[in-house]
Amino acid sequence: DQEQWPLNPMYSAFVGKTCGIAPHANAYYYAVDEQRTKENPRGSQVNYAEAIKKVCELHKKLISGGKNGIDVIHIQKYKKEKEKYPHTKSLEMAYSDTYTKTRIINNNNVDIATDSLCYELYVEASAEKEGSISTYSESILETNKEKFDFSKTINNVLKLAELAVNKQKLETKKYNIILSNKVASNIIDHIQDMLSAELIHQKKSCLSDTLNKKIFSEKLNIVEEPRNKEYPGYIIFDKEGTETRNKDIVKNGEIKTYLYDIKEAKVDNTE
Repeated sequence: DQEQWPLNPMYSAFVGKTCGIAPHANAYYYAVDEQRTKENPRGSQVNYAEAIKKVCELHKKLISGGKNGIDVIHIQKYKKEKEKYPHTKSLEMAYSDTYTKTRIINNNNVDIATDSLCYELYVEASAEKEGSISTYSESILETNKEKFDFSKTINNVLKLAELAVNKQKLETKKYNIILSNKVASNIIDHIQDMLSAELIHQKKSCLSDTLNKKIFSEKLNIVEEPRNKEYPGYIIFDKEGTETRNKDIVKNGEIKTYLYDIKEAKVDNTE
């Protein structure tokens, strides 16, 4: 169908007989009806969920039969989204689940283990206009796959890819802005690096000598909750075997603690 978007070359890269990294693997296809009906008012969202459920069932069947399971799920949507987002060039979607089991044994008489299960939804769209191509993607992690809203995520990625390719140059001045989750998380990553006790002690961080001082806006609060099972980062001990706990890192703009390992904690006589 010429009105459909071309299939992404990732199929060839994965299972192509002459160029694929796994030429002997199989590719399975499931068609999804996107029409809304009285019986199915949510349309494609429910149908995509059903298709993914079938993939999960196939995965279990393959594993129980002694074969390799499903490694990658790739989803493409076509005509309806292309009409709404005319500059969209491609749309990709991948879903995966990761089971992690960790055990630590060391010379401090530590022998502990824990496990976790995390689901990831990845959606990427590219848009092209007058030879210029923009790409936008979102990666969402959940501990409960039922929380994924496929339709909402897909449309948000398509919308932002469309906005990116139609970007306009702004006048240089001050603006009130709202940070996206992606931008905010990148900023917090840098703050985390600067709060490293090792860098603090080496005087390599601009946040040295700021403990219990108000450095940020009073609206900023950063809390670590490693034992919250609702979060993908759930863990009951760190890589050194130290038991984790909830703690305020930044509270009302004030730095409440640096980030320590055992060695750096001994320097400051703290936990």
